Amino acid sequence: MVTMPILYQHRVVPLPQGIGTWTYTARQTFLATDTLPWSFAAQLDWLEAHGYTTILPRDLVEHWDRGAPLPARCVILTFDDGYSTAYGKISPANHVLAETHSLPDPPQPWST
Repeated sequence: MVTMPILYQHRVVPLPQGIGTWTYTARQTFLATDTLPWSFAAQLDWLEAHGYTTILPRDLVEHWDRGAPLPARCVILTFDDGYSTAYGKISPANHVLAETHSLPDPPQPWST
């Protein structure tokens, strides 16, 4: 049995301008569902300092289906919804743990 932490991120975005004027509920919703860039970087730093290696979901499937080896301490980073922040702020990060993550296919423009 493999215990696999999966860190799910909704969006990684800075504090929006004007957040201080939002209702309490709106601020709490933002803070509960979105991750600030410095917080995401701190999570990656912690994982790296504690010897974690990121893998893709397909690596876990290969382990289950074919017995492919996994790193001793591995984690899956996943992002939902295909927000442009995942492509513009996370992917280019020069951070070893952010290089392997699960993103949906980039959003495509609507064709008319």
